[in-house]
Amino acid sequence: MLPTMTGYPGTLTNGHFIFYNVDDDNQINHVGTMIELDQVVELSFGYMDAYLLEKRLKSTGNL
Repeated sequence: MLPTMTGYPGTLTNGHFIFYNVDDDNQINHVGTMIELDQVVELSFGYMDAYLLEKRLKSTGNL
C-alpha cells in the first residue's frame, strides 16, 4: 500500500503512471515516482482545491 501523497499524476501508460509529489514547502519532485494502478486506493482532486484555498487564505491573513 502506498503512503498518503500530495501531488499530481502524469500520463497513464500500460497500467502505471508517474506521480509528481509536492511537499509541504511546495517543492515539486520533477522526477516523480512510478505508480502501478493496482496500488492506488483513492485519488482526490477536491482535497487539492481545499488545500490550495487554505494556503491562499493563510498567506493573505484571512485565516
